[in-house]
Amino acid sequence: MLEKGNPPTVEEALGCLCALQKSCNENELKRIQAELAREEKKGDRDKVRALLFQKQDLTKQILALK
Repeated sequence: MLEKGNPPTVEEALGCLCALQKSCNENELKRIQAELAREEKKGDRDKVRALLFQKQDLTKQILALK
């Protein structure tokens, strides 16, 4: 339920957006890691390489949101 009082600030809204983006990125990272494990088992080196780059980029994005 909404609390009565002062309306939320821009900073609070940006904080919420940042938290949502971080959560979304973390979920995507989990998906990539699972896919990476599957592709490693299959031996698809090209796909593994592409996934590693995606994982690295996503990790950087998550760290930048802290």
